[in-house]
Amino acid sequence: MRRNWTIGVVMAALVLAVAGAGYWWSHRSSWAYQGLASRFPERAQAFMEIHELGQWMPPAEGQAGTAAAGVQPSRGTDPMLQVLQTVWAAPVVSAKDIPALLRTKPMAAGFWLDGPTLKGAALMPLAPGEKAALEQVLKDKLGDGPEVGQVAGMTLHKVDVPLGKANIHLNIKMDQLVWGVDDTWAVFASGVDGAKAVLEGTGKPLSQDVVFLSVLKRFPHTGGATLFVRGNMLERLEALVQEKSSGEAGPDAAGPSGAAARQGREPAPQDKPQDRDGKAAPEAPPETSRQEGIYKTLGVLAMHTLPKLAAIDSISSLALWTAPPKEGEKGWQVQSWLGFKDQPRGIWRLAAQGSSRAPQIAERLPKHGQVYVWGAGRDPARLYQDILDELGRDLPPDQMGTLRAMIGAAEGKLGLSFSNDLLPTLSDEWCFASERSPKGADGSAKGTKVALFQTLRDPRRFEDLVSQKLAPQLKLQPMELKGARGWSLGLPGAGQTLSLVVSGGVAIFTDDPAWALDTGGAPSKPWKALSDYRGKASCLILAESKSDVLVSVSCMSGPEGIYMAGRFPGHKPDWCADDKHGKPSEMPSAPSSGETGEAHGASEAKGTI
Repeated sequence: MRRNWTIGVVMAALVLAVAGAGYWWSHRSSWAYQGLASRFPERAQAFMEIHELGQWMPPAEGQAGTAAAGVQPSRGTDPMLQVLQTVWAAPVVSAKDIPALLRTKPMAAGFWLDGPTLKGAALMPLAPGEKAALEQVLKDKLGDGPEVGQVAGMTLHKVDVPLGKANIHLNIKMDQLVWGVDDTWAVFASGVDGAKAVLEGTGKPLSQDVVFLSVLKRFPHTGGATLFVRGNMLERLEALVQEKSSGEAGPDAAGPSGAAARQGREPAPQDKPQDRDGKAAPEAPPETSRQEGIYKTLGVLAMHTLPKLAAIDSISSLALWTAPPKEGEKGWQVQSWLGFKDQPRGIWRLAAQGSSRAPQIAERLPKHGQVYVWGAGRDPARLYQDILDELGRDLPPDQMGTLRAMIGAAEGKLGLSFSNDLLPTLSDEWCFASERSPKGADGSAKGTKVALFQTLRDPRRFEDLVSQKLAPQLKLQPMELKGARGWSLGLPGAGQTLSLVVSGGVAIFTDDPAWALDTGGAPSKPWKALSDYRGKASCLILAESKSDVLVSVSCMSGPEGIYMAGRFPGHKPDWCADDKHGKPSEMPSAPSSGETGEAHGASEAKGTI
């Protein structure tokens, strides 16, 4: 009996061990990186990988009607492709020079800073029989330069292109560029050391780096191109920019008082401005001088605050994945990740405290909009206090005191407290909407209607504050529209009127109240995509392009970082215009061998963001 009990226990333990091992292995093998990062050293601070060169290349000359395998002709409108066409059209290498057999090849490049010197290499795998074709192209375009050494049996040639043509406005040094080709690899590197790093493969590879793998695991595992940058690379680049800027500014440009201040002397008084008759110009009115003083103070605060709020040292990694349209799709895909270190500072600390949820305000928005920018998840009163706390950490006490004095003066003039009176009446969901008016019979456009919708936590208290405090001081004129209570403010010199309307628990800031309050009629595709969205997000951007929702971006922020995913068109959206008359500017488009007529609709858009 005892023996049977022992055997049962052993068998149960064995079954549990096998089940546990199977579970662990299934999760371990559910995603495994497969790419060229195994050839690059772990010290690489920036890494880029293109899974298939052909998807980013225009057709070679004489092959305009033949797309690369698996690539749809509609991708000819890809904006990334338009940029690359500009690059390919210029020396040194153009698309027509790349052998067609290499269009299905992957390519990767990695870079790192060794002190002030930038090192790195680009690598492409080759199959038997491909060496001669590529080697001839490189010799024709880069020159059959002298041999500078051999690495892993590959002969490296010096690149004849002068480095002066690639001027980098940073305090970065670059080794002599070299290239080499053998039966297995094609290499373009910064110095012999860069080639050794990817050809000899000594040390721990980047493909085993925990941070690198954790970031790439967030993106699609096939197709497209990936860019990965470590936070320390961003910190170093920031330092180099500051060094370059201080060097160019010269020794007498350290501050507003220049060299005189450093020598303990007051700067020389400036002559008063004179008119054309040589007489002293009249002094500015006190009100004008006060406004200029406020603007100057705000400018000084911004110059000192923005770099600290950027807090580059709080970023652990930055990554981007992008890909052209897949079969049957229009628009190119983009995903990005910005990772935080422990205890982020500046603006990243504020972002780390954000939360995500689904939109609930759609029914309060005009259904005819072409652009919707929605956000939620942060209590305005709490966010305001967090911003002041963060500024208190980053600004010197005298500058923070100046800022608090300016806020206090504004609150005193209005007779209310932002943190205790106004902001607690606001809720945490908002949305910006706009619609471009259709052209009239004469071909002229009537302009763009815009509105900002802010949900209210206490509508009655908000109305009282506006009517009793804000309206008298800001000279707001009361108005009523469709039973809603509102106020209007004329903008001098702009010929426009800005209105504030309170309706259904929402405060609306708009230049067209009738449009902002009109929630009837047939919905546009962007409105439908927003109302149908059921996922959680911190921010959503939905916009119409060519009668479809091609511009769609979602953003989620949290303690670990900020994740964004989006889809963009390859052509200029219908709602985008450049001149004041509302006429869309011409935008050169990439040649296409045949665009598809209709793109996927809003029901598909909600699934891609």
